[in-house]
Amino acid sequence: MGQSESEISDSDWPTYRHDGRRSGATETAVPTNLETAWEADIGTGPSSLVVAGGKVLVAGVESHTVHALTADDGKEAWQYTADGRVNSPPTVHDGRAIFGSADGRVHCLRAADGALVWRFDAAPGRRLVTAFGQLESAWPVPGSVLVHDGTCWLAAGRSSYLDGGIRFWGLDPASGKVLHRETFCHRDPETGKQPPTTEGHGMPGLLGDVPATNGTGVFIRQMKVKDTGGKGGPHLYMTGGYLDPSWFNRTYWKADQARTSGVMALGDGVAYGVEVYPSRSRETVFLPGTKPYRLRCLPLKMQRDRQKDQKKRRREPEPRWEQRVDIRITAMVRAGKTLFAAGSPDVVDPDDPHGAWEGRKGGVLAAFATADGKELARYALAAPPVWDGLAAAGGRLYVATTDGRILCMAGKM
Repeated sequence: MGQSESEISDSDWPTYRHDGRRSGATETAVPTNLETAWEADIGTGPSSLVVAGGKVLVAGVESHTVHALTADDGKEAWQYTADGRVNSPPTVHDGRAIFGSADGRVHCLRAADGALVWRFDAAPGRRLVTAFGQLESAWPVPGSVLVHDGTCWLAAGRSSYLDGGIRFWGLDPASGKVLHRETFCHRDPETGKQPPTTEGHGMPGLLGDVPATNGTGVFIRQMKVKDTGGKGGPHLYMTGGYLDPSWFNRTYWKADQARTSGVMALGDGVAYGVEVYPSRSRETVFLPGTKPYRLRCLPLKMQRDRQKDQKKRRREPEPRWEQRVDIRITAMVRAGKTLFAAGSPDVVDPDDPHGAWEGRKGGVLAAFATADGKELARYALAAPPVWDGLAAAGGRLYVATTDGRILCMAGKM
């Protein structure tokens, strides 16, 4: 891409979901007349993507690896293996690629060649447990860390009710030196058990996740864990965690007052998201093969004349536009005025009714206009994208697919 290894350009995608706000959006435009410029096979199930400093960085989740591919041609530049799963890509900052892993550590590599710069034990000890068929630390660290306010922020642990709680750290990105440390443990200090239930949904507690910022602080899911000051903005989060692909009815994405059941990307005062259920009631029937997925543009703020209704009944902003789509969208990015969305096709084969859902019917990538949701282009993929497996950088679109491939799609010459 032409810049030095330590330089991050405005057109790069240097961390999970592009930035510390996890917006899933960039102002860099990507054309809609795409063709595959290159593809690479990393030989294992990939994570989502980071593109910065002329390289594409992706984790091989189950193989504990981080791969660096040359952004121009997809050739592997280097590979690094940790001692546990790496569930999301590194964050690139000042020539370094920093990431956590399920071994309870944070690893900092030189982005140019993958050489180890420093490594930090975020877990309080080396106790291992079995999780999904592998050994990992009782205090795993999500792959994607947050670099905000000059500090690398991360959390180790699964729950503030397990294993002594979640260890929250702020490190110097250059050296790994500890700048902040805190433990979040919500057990009753007298009984060691869950505290008595409070009114409504007010019971304290925290689950581990990729950290994020809204500009004024550091968040883990819904909870602000560190106030850093600065200019605020929308806090986008997923109640089930950023990395949860389950589409469970009781989980949702939220940014200010905008809420959807599927993945989101932010725009100017709006959020673009996927909705499966027209309401939260049990009256809705989900019928595959009938375009049940709705791509929506939602204002982040509710109109003032509707705010009075909130006290009487839970209300949400009316969508500016809505399109019913035949794609089970599991990855989405906004690149300028274009919304790219990808997933498996909404088809039901009587001989293989779960085939599309499980990725056996290939994938679909589509481009939509952010102004009105009009579909601008559509492309067939050999396999669906992995969860959140799109990134836009340098005028190109990058796709990580469930068959272990990384695709680079560029405008036709």
